[in-house]
Amino acid sequence: MLASTSGVFVHFILAGRYEIIGRSSEFIWYGVFLAIVATVIPSFLISAGMKRIGSNNVAIISSIGPVSTITQAHLLLNEPIYAAQIVGTILVVMG
Repeated sequence: MLASTSGVFVHFILAGRYEIIGRSSEFIWYGVFLAIVATVIPSFLISAGMKRIGSNNVAIISSIGPVSTITQAHLLLNEPIYAAQIVGTILVVMG
């Protein structure tokens, strides 16, 4: 998570869109909600899952994530599936 956070900050610095800082009070509660729902709760759930079923089983179940994300985006949002996505998914699952 720290590596992802540092990546976001580096992107923000390189992108140079600093005018959003002045409007940050408008987005603060959205950011807090997003951080809790999309980061904190899933982390605790993964930890609880590992405690209950073991890390090997969690790793197997987690490998479904990239495949299901691409499939849902295609079926629900009509997004096209590109070869780069398939290759990336294969690399993630193999890792």
